Amino acid sequence: MNENEIARKINEFGTGLPRFERRARKPKVTGFAIYAAAAILVGVTVFVSIPRAQASGFQEMVFALKGVRTMEAITYSRHSDGTYFPIEHQWMSGSKLAVEAKMNGGMHMIAISTPTDYIVNLMAMGVTTREPDAWDPFHGKTTALDWVTEDNDFGVVGAERTMKRLDSPSLNGRKAYILRYEKSKEPSRTVETIWVDSQTNLPIRCSVQESDHITLANGTTQDHHSDIYTDYQFDLPVSDSIFAPRFSPVVDVAARQTELVRKWQAEPLAKGRKATVLDAQVSNDGSLYLLYPLGYAPAEVKGARGEKYVKAADYQPGGVRGDTKTDDRLSEFGKPIWGAVFVPTKLGNAHEQSFEVTFRPVAQQGWLKIETGPGPSETLSFSARDCMNWPDYAFDLVLATYFLQVDMSRALAQAKALESAGDIDSALTMYLEAFERQKQIPPPHEDRSLVPAEAMLRRVGRSSEADALRVQIEASRVNRGLPK
Repeated sequence: MNENEIARKINEFGTGLPRFERRARKPKVTGFAIYAAAAILVGVTVFVSIPRAQASGFQEMVFALKGVRTMEAITYSRHSDGTYFPIEHQWMSGSKLAVEAKMNGGMHMIAISTPTDYIVNLMAMGVTTREPDAWDPFHGKTTALDWVTEDNDFGVVGAERTMKRLDSPSLNGRKAYILRYEKSKEPSRTVETIWVDSQTNLPIRCSVQESDHITLANGTTQDHHSDIYTDYQFDLPVSDSIFAPRFSPVVDVAARQTELVRKWQAEPLAKGRKATVLDAQVSNDGSLYLLYPLGYAPAEVKGARGEKYVKAADYQPGGVRGDTKTDDRLSEFGKPIWGAVFVPTKLGNAHEQSFEVTFRPVAQQGWLKIETGPGPSETLSFSARDCMNWPDYAFDLVLATYFLQVDMSRALAQAKALESAGDIDSALTMYLEAFERQKQIPPPHEDRSLVPAEAMLRRVGRSSEADALRVQIEASRVNRGLPK
């Protein structure tokens, strides 16, 4: 788990996961593990430098971890008020793995990997998807040792790391010893502490505390502190229901993607000499979702009544997770398939159903971003069908979680367009809406929504409203453990 991943979880994940019900565990005789496994936990150079007396406890923990068959773990993060709240729940049983995450904005999912399937239960949406032989969402973690390593080896790259073995008071009623690692390189310092059961040599808790001085996107600097810990339990029963689909019918992603490719190959929505529209849907707020094969991309959108639209986001089937299986299946179309969402520049108008879209050659393709350039253009006219908030292929193309990000981008794009047009009231409405939508996704920074809204209000002389927003901005930052 890298620093960005921890920051994402600390900032966003919610408080709905259960705390452990402590259960007694019978001591277990464990087998032998190769010394190379230790390198996975703390790095070869650290292991070689550990004095013999300290290395003994370290080796014993590694050997014990190699012997366990089940694991349950909950990771907690320290809130700005000093309390700790759960951000992730993990299970392992044999070759089956599961991770539950629950976000403050309502996004709640359980990702499951088995030897044959990758299953995602989207709890808040009431949908389960399944893919055969899908990507590895857990980055090769197949044993308890792998899972514990995720909570270790933080801190700045290249800094010397030291280890100490310390005596410890009992933890959760169990006699323990401590393995403490420290890594320091100004201005960064990381302290990792593992409490190890003296009888079983299995970790009870792993704590990571980090401090740093970071530069924000706006160029300002500030002190940054994080404090998380993970509690572990091993070789206790894990219910088979943890690894099961929660909703029926299960969306068979592979089958649906194959069906869609065949449909688009046979009947594209609109086709010119250079450009093609595979699908077009209009959401309940007037946003236009377009799917097209890469080569020529949509650059300008107009409604049939002359309504102008601005692009809010690009997207690619598979979403942000880099789902190569989705890419492979859709590659049967012959060209990469991309999508774009455009939003109207005015609020309150009747939703358009017919559109004129001008396509231009792709000049630059980035990570989830397409830019068009000069060259011959082509305009296609077509009618779009209705959808709710998202197009109906959101789950089929593994886009549901990414569309939470798109929801926020849609509101921001409208806010900026309305501000440029001088419609300050409508722009303020959409900036506030963007902030609310952003609570569903990491990170919940107010810099992208409330800060520009405050600047807009001050620019037009609405100081009292700007002051009220400033209070909200400071409260949001304090809530994330940041200076005002």
